[in-house]
Amino acid sequence: MALAAGEHPLARGVLTQSRERGVPKTVWKVGVEAGCSSVARLGDVVACATLGGVARFALSDGQALPLLSVGPGGWQRAVVALSTDRLASAGDDRTVHVWSLGTGEEVEHFGNFDSTILSLASSGSLLFVGLRDGRVFELAADGRRTLRWSMPGPVEVLAAAPDLLAASGGRLVRAQFGSMAAPFEVNGRCGALVAEAGSVTVGLERSVAQVTAAGVRYLATEHRDEVTSVVKAGPTARLISADAAGVVQWWFGDWRREGSLDEAVRVNAMVAVDDRRLVVAPRGPSLELLELPERIELLPEESAPTFHAWWARGWFVSGLSDGRIRRYDVATHEVAFFESKHRGPVRSVAEVPGEARPERLRHLSGGDDGQVLAQRWNGEVSTLDSGPKAVTALAVSPDGSRAAWAFAEGTVVLWSLEVNREVSREPVGYVHRLAFSPDGRSLAAAREDKHIALYDSETGKARATWSATDGAALVIRWSGDGTSLFSAGADSRVTQWRAADGSVVRTLSTGHGQVTALDVSPTGERLAAGSDGEVYVWSLETGALWARVPADAGRWAAVQFVDAESLFAIGADRMPHLFRLD
Repeated sequence: MALAAGEHPLARGVLTQSRERGVPKTVWKVGVEAGCSSVARLGDVVACATLGGVARFALSDGQALPLLSVGPGGWQRAVVALSTDRLASAGDDRTVHVWSLGTGEEVEHFGNFDSTILSLASSGSLLFVGLRDGRVFELAADGRRTLRWSMPGPVEVLAAAPDLLAASGGRLVRAQFGSMAAPFEVNGRCGALVAEAGSVTVGLERSVAQVTAAGVRYLATEHRDEVTSVVKAGPTARLISADAAGVVQWWFGDWRREGSLDEAVRVNAMVAVDDRRLVVAPRGPSLELLELPERIELLPEESAPTFHAWWARGWFVSGLSDGRIRRYDVATHEVAFFESKHRGPVRSVAEVPGEARPERLRHLSGGDDGQVLAQRWNGEVSTLDSGPKAVTALAVSPDGSRAAWAFAEGTVVLWSLEVNREVSREPVGYVHRLAFSPDGRSLAAAREDKHIALYDSETGKARATWSATDGAALVIRWSGDGTSLFSAGADSRVTQWRAADGSVVRTLSTGHGQVTALDVSPTGERLAAGSDGEVYVWSLETGALWARVPADAGRWAAVQFVDAESLFAIGADRMPHLFRLD
């Protein structure tokens, strides 16, 4: 409708995204007063573990069926299908209830567990019970209990298949395949498990991984927050995963990503109906049936940009979702594509300073495939490093002698480009951005744990860690003279640090939203920040807000001073903006 009245950048962006990703359809949505802690599907009925029992709904239209009540026993924390007409639930009353869907009555119960029951899993005639105190019991049909494991924390997730049991307790995932002597263990916070013959698919931190007796294989690393639910859907074994930030993604059976929905629903639990339909329990008082959009094949030139930067050479460079890198020459308007050999979205591209000679490096790039690639001016591409998860940050020192990159599992690598070898590889936590100081002696990292860290760029050893934020540090930028470091992130504030001692010079605030882009003018007179569709420009001499420019661009991907007189910015609408500072 907006475009019918005239050109509108935000509307153009919305249409572009909807063409690429499709639009999910809500088939029905019903209210559940206390919400659902767990969901299961039994034929044409959806079961929801909730306060006081198990709520039931017709799969076809969401019509409510009579509650399976446990009386004043508190929350039912888990529900699992035992057959097409029987289900089990358990929770605060420390009792496993077995229900008949045909009669709506309880047919068996197994009580007197020593702790609250948080999770259930079923395989054949066996039922597995996970307790808050960390124990996992095997419950036979006749009520006999066998203690299988004691975990170091509450057993919030359980999964079972023939000859396979998996559980998550605390920050440990344990899986036992068949008659193997000892369970396979993986460290990391796990929010979801799916078991099938010979493997377990887990939501591990911000990733989805497949665990087998041979080890761990990371399948999906694009989630923005902890993965809360994973399901396998339909005969094609499509994988669907959801995280706490509201990102829902779905994958082909060969683990190629098919589609993604940003800021969709914050999923508490979900269960697949078939390849496309998904019953979702959001973090709230409702339950809904979603129909995922069909895959839309894109032409290569419609590939979505995943990274933007303005290079000193006068180039506007974008990393694309299909693995390519696009260059736009602002002076000549020429568009060219670099062969990058990435097998997925490119998340960072860093210019290597120096002359444009055939044998010299032109840029480094990092992507979701965990590859760090280097390309020379003659077009030759080589692999510098690879990791089990996506590359989240990448930087090159001002003299081109050093590079650094971070992987999603929390490792930061310092690399010598002069001799092409690793200098250090340290576990530091999830890093959103890396930046070398103007003199190249220090490397700064903006971390998810709300800290800014400084490292020696010769050795990679930590020098200092600063904390003065209430949210994740998302972006950092050095002043031109290297005396100050600026950081910003999820708490809507920009902090200016004195590089010499880590003291706070000043704190500036946009008042709302995340700050996702940041830059300092070449003269050091002004600071620019992108936040929620607006660009804020402050005077660094006085700390006063000098300009506030609304651009209706959504979340900003890049804000950079082109020179002392102009500011470049690009956001989610994919429309480049060039502002004159006067």
